[in-house]
Amino acid sequence: MGKAVKGARFRSVKIKVLRRSITGPAKVSYLYQGLPEPNSKLTHPSDPHKSIAPQQAEPDDVVPSCSSCSETAYSKAKKRELHAWDAVKDDMLKVSFEGSAPITTQCSVCQEHGDYRCVECSTTAVFCETCLKRTHRNSLHLPDKWNNAYYEPSTLRLFLNLPEGHGTHAFYTKDMKVIVSTGRLCTVTVNMCACEPETCTLLRYGLWPATADKPQTAFSIPLLELFVCLSLECQVSVEGFCNTLRWKNNLTLAEVSQFPEADGDVIVALDANFGLVRKQSSGTSAVEPLHGTRMFVSEKDVEEDLLSHLDSSKPHEDCSNFKAGNVLRSPQQAKKLDVTGVFGASCRHEMPLMFVNMSQGERQVYATIKYSTRRLNGFGLTDGEGMERLWSFLRRFARVTKEMTPSHRLDLLTDALLHYGRRKSTDQEVQLLQRLDKAEKILILAQEDISSVIREAPDTVCRWKRDYIIKLVQFYKFQ
Repeated sequence: MGKAVKGARFRSVKIKVLRRSITGPAKVSYLYQGLPEPNSKLTHPSDPHKSIAPQQAEPDDVVPSCSSCSETAYSKAKKRELHAWDAVKDDMLKVSFEGSAPITTQCSVCQEHGDYRCVECSTTAVFCETCLKRTHRNSLHLPDKWNNAYYEPSTLRLFLNLPEGHGTHAFYTKDMKVIVSTGRLCTVTVNMCACEPETCTLLRYGLWPATADKPQTAFSIPLLELFVCLSLECQVSVEGFCNTLRWKNNLTLAEVSQFPEADGDVIVALDANFGLVRKQSSGTSAVEPLHGTRMFVSEKDVEEDLLSHLDSSKPHEDCSNFKAGNVLRSPQQAKKLDVTGVFGASCRHEMPLMFVNMSQGERQVYATIKYSTRRLNGFGLTDGEGMERLWSFLRRFARVTKEMTPSHRLDLLTDALLHYGRRKSTDQEVQLLQRLDKAEKILILAQEDISSVIREAPDTVCRWKRDYIIKLVQFYKFQ
């Protein structure tokens, strides 16, 4: 009996409390309240003669807050949001197309016929040439002109005139290349004053000179302030910021049509990246990826292919240093990951071809002499490391994509791959010229080295040639 009383004395009442938050799902906590002594009485404040028992929380009063309930509410909210966007998608697309053409041909100032627009002033403002020049005096806005098919950058020259107070001084004009606040490159005729350095005059115009003496290029100060913020917050380099402006404003030469060989062989590089993972806790997708299977193979097709090619063989366990490819360690390392990496292919010009998500690790396979890069006709000095250079670019997205839903992750990676391919395609002629120059230099050095070896050891070289022919015959027998 003593044990029973002692157990009841130290046993506490557990009260379930629901804590709700606007920033996340509801959480459940418990409050512990000790039981009163067997002989003690609890009195009600309104009636000191009546004792009451401790009240316990009714189970029905507590709102269930399991994780599945919060996920269901979240998924319902996401679906409602997607349905709302679907309802206005067609109308917004129609308005977007209509915005590519003039809404009117009447000048917003003089009501005459106008073919110019300035998006930086207003997307609905239309100007004639006279009003455009008058309203954009001392302005670095870049207007567009309608050519009966589409808007194209205007060929009107931009002028920056000196402010008042310099009328009695000697001044001169100078054409300069200016990067405006939108990142576009334009030629501006600038009035310079002989009473002060050119750098000071440019600063009056809100421009920062590229050099301290006789500057030929200037940058918009708001554009430089934007770069400072991106550099401090996002660690953007100067080269990265310049490349961003290049692709944003299409600062490239005109493309030339290519005629690839119809039935030629294609050199393809294959590799995997185990850094582009995705967490299982990052949620699910309510819709399919917008890009579909443009760059990534469908998950359903991958699962069907894996089921049709089951491999029950065990990998070699004697190579313990091959940590990246040991399939025995992959499940332990990736137990909280939905996607453990990305496997992809690119051509010899480093253009991304196709990719697939992986759910397991990589298995070690020994190289085959049949596919040796030095024994393939036409391979040349291609290093076969195009995928490594692609991974160095794509790996920077891992910090963002690992927290995304499957569809959003595939869309972002597809956009990144398309941008990478566009960049490679645009810079293809520069890359080919660099490789040609490198190959010519290597050829000259190789000929000099080979001639030196032949002069010093002619007999040894003959034996090398004989051994190489024997090995080459054996190589073709393997095929």
